[in-house]
Amino acid sequence: MADPLADFRKATKKFEKQMVGTMTRATRQAAKVVRDEMMGLTGAVDHSLADLAREGHPYRVPDRGGIVGDPHPDYIVHEQSGALQGGLSQPQVAASGNQVTADIHSPAEHTAWLLLGTPTMRPRDFATAALINTELHVAATMAQAHAAVHDERHVQDDFRPDLDVMDHGAHPAQLPERG
Repeated sequence: MADPLADFRKATKKFEKQMVGTMTRATRQAAKVVRDEMMGLTGAVDHSLADLAREGHPYRVPDRGGIVGDPHPDYIVHEQSGALQGGLSQPQVAASGNQVTADIHSPAEHTAWLLLGTPTMRPRDFATAALINTELHVAATMAQAHAAVHDERHVQDDFRPDLDVMDHGAHPAQLPERG
């Protein structure tokens, strides 16, 4: 006797493959937008390390006299050697089962210090700021891709990504407001 669900399983498998392919392309597109935002947030050139020293290291932690958001939002980082921007990788997108993820890496030695802060410097979390700044664009990209594959009556209205902000310890990072 023939399997009565064989055609259903075949159609389901085809749909899942199509959906994962579509969402992989959308994730790649969205991740490039996030990376571009990271590049923008790490490319300020209005002062050098020598200037910062003359200014008394304005990014120091508040209990050492630093003022959060002074001289500009903490998540705006200045280009010094070019190692941070030069190291931000193109997004690596991978699909596993029904999940699609994107990773952007930076091998620059000071990346972790910027993101998490140090005992004397506030966190300069440009990565989370980039995710927040691009959140609506990413959500729209994912919703559009989802709608291209699904019957629009079954499309979720809210594709807002879940953002798990990393713990910055005793000195929380200054981040943009979520839209």
